[in-house]
Amino acid sequence: MGSLILSVARVAVVAATAMLVSPAWTDDLLRQVQDMLYDFLTEYGFPGATVAYVLPDGSSSTVATGLADVEAAIPMKGFYTFGSSAHSPLFEEVQKTRNILRQDVLAHINTLSDPILLDKSR
Repeated sequence: MGSLILSVARVAVVAATAMLVSPAWTDDLLRQVQDMLYDFLTEYGFPGATVAYVLPDGSSSTVATGLADVEAAIPMKGFYTFGSSAHSPLFEEVQKTRNILRQDVLAHINTLSDPILLDKSR
């Protein structure tokens, strides 16, 4: 468990360093985080994970590795982030919630979620 905590700390250091160099989310940083997440999957053997970042300048990104459902071989999916919600997006961002329910949930698709970068194994 200690090495996992240290590995997660490594991700935070990479992100913090990139923010000092450039306020924008860079492709290089995104690839570094993706590679670290994939390395965690292979080292610790969990089925899948998704990581989302929002930087101080408001830019964000989502990366994923592995499977959401191992038996059905379904890859990880993106998050639906709510930029103006503290705890209850259902009540704090009603229109966005309605759009997600109508356009994605009822249609059994995932088009309104944040863009996601799947790992190199997919």
